[in-house]
Amino acid sequence: MPIRAALTSVLAATTVFSLMGAACATALPDAASSTASASPQATDGSMATSPPPPSQVAPQPVAPSPFATPSLAPVGSVLIPEVPPAGFVGSATGPMAQSRMEPQSKDIDSYARQVFDLMNVQRRAAGLPDLVWNQKIADVSQDWADQLGVATRNPDWDFGTIHRPDAGGSLLPRGFDWYGEIIGFNFTAQNIVDWWMNSPAHRAAILNPKASDVGIGFVVPTTEPYKGWHLVVSNLAGYPATRPPLPSAQGAAAIAAKAAQTPGIGSPLGPVVCGIANGGCYQLYPTGAIIWSPSSGARTSTGAIRQLWASYGFENGAFGYPTTDEIGGLANSGSYQMFQRGAIVSSPATGPHVSVGGIRDAWAAQGYQDGFLGYPTTDEVGGMVRGGVYQMYQRGAIVWSPATGGHVSVGGIRQAWGENGYQDGRLGYPTTNEYAAGAGATAQDFEGGRITWTAASGAAVTFR
Repeated sequence: MPIRAALTSVLAATTVFSLMGAACATALPDAASSTASASPQATDGSMATSPPPPSQVAPQPVAPSPFATPSLAPVGSVLIPEVPPAGFVGSATGPMAQSRMEPQSKDIDSYARQVFDLMNVQRRAAGLPDLVWNQKIADVSQDWADQLGVATRNPDWDFGTIHRPDAGGSLLPRGFDWYGEIIGFNFTAQNIVDWWMNSPAHRAAILNPKASDVGIGFVVPTTEPYKGWHLVVSNLAGYPATRPPLPSAQGAAAIAAKAAQTPGIGSPLGPVVCGIANGGCYQLYPTGAIIWSPSSGARTSTGAIRQLWASYGFENGAFGYPTTDEIGGLANSGSYQMFQRGAIVSSPATGPHVSVGGIRDAWAAQGYQDGFLGYPTTDEVGGMVRGGVYQMYQRGAIVWSPATGGHVSVGGIRQAWGENGYQDGRLGYPTTNEYAAGAGATAQDFEGGRITWTAASGAAVTFR
C-alpha cells in the first residue's frame, strides 16, 4: 500500500506479545480495528491480548486528524519462540534517547520525555506503577524509528511493514516475560499519547500490569509530505526482577493482613475482587467489606457509614476510598470515617451524614460534634440561589455560598432571617457568624443588611 494511503488511514499501530504467542492489532482511530491472529494462553494463565481493567479516568480528547480515515486491511501477526531472545540480562536505565534523524538538541530530548511522562500519567490514573526508562530499549526503539524515517520517504512504502516481524523482541534486553511495540505518527507528545489511549490495543499495551520498562525513539521528517510530523516508536517490556508487585497482589496481601487484625469481621464471603477504580480491590465479609487501593491502603467498611457511602457510589462516587477505619468514642456514642474527599459522621440519634468542604470547615471551627451545633442531621442540601448549600445540625444550620463561605445560622436570628426569605430575600446570605454587639445584643451580618437580637426585644432587621 502506498505510504500516503496508509498513513492517511492509520496514524498509530501496535504489536503486543507474550512468551507463548503474539497478536498484532492495528488500531484505527475513529474507524475500525482488526486483530489478525489467535492469542495462545500466556504463562500466567491470562490471555495474551486480554487488557487490564480500564482506567476510571476518561481519556483526553484526541487531536483531530488532518486526513480522512478510510478502512485498512488487517496487518497480520507473527508467532515468536517460547524462549526470550538472547541479549542483555536485566534492566538498564539512562538518559532520554535523542533523534538521530535531526540534529540532537534539548527540544528533541524533551519531546521524548514528554511522551514518557504522559504515558506514566495514564498509568498512575489506572493505579499502576510508573514505567521505568530503559536506555537499551530506547536504543531499539530509536533504531527502528530511524529506519522508518527513511522508509516512509518512499511513496510506495507498505504500511504492513511498519512493525518488525518480532516487534523488536529479539533486540530487547533479555529477561522479560512480556513485551509490546506501539507506533504513532502525529504532532505533539499529547497528540501521540491521546491517539494511543483512544485505541483499545494501544491503551492495553500502555496499561498492561506486566509492563515495567519502556524506551521511546522518534524522527521528525524534514521533507514533504510529512515535514514536521513526529514518527514515534515505543517498545515496552516486563521484567519480573524489577517489576513492583501488581496492584492485585498488593491488594490481596493487604486485605488478608487487615482481616487478620480485625477478627470480628468474620470469614470472607468470596474472593478478593480487583480492577475497581484506580487499581483498587475489595473482599466482602458478613459484617461489611475490606477495601484497598494503592493510595489509601486497606480499610474496613461496615454498618451505617458503609450504607451511606454506598448511596454515594462507593469508591466511584464523591468520596473516593476510605482512608481510615471507622473511629468511635465520640460524644453520645458517635463515630466517623475519613475518606479521600471528606468524612461520614454518625451517631445513634442522628444516623450517618456526610461532612465535606467549606461546611465541614465551618463545623470544625465550632468544635465539631462537641460544639454548640452537635451532629449533622442531614447531608448537604444544594440547589440554592447562586450556588448555595446548607446542612442542618441538631441545634442549627451552616449555610455556604461561593461568595460568602460557610456561616452558622441558629436561634432567633435564624428565625428572623427565615421570615425575610432566607437567602432568597433581601438579606441574601450570611457573611459572618453571630457576634456580640454590646449591651447584651447579638448580631449577624448578611449580604443585604444585619439582624440584631436581644432577649428583651427579639430580632431587629436593618437593610443596607
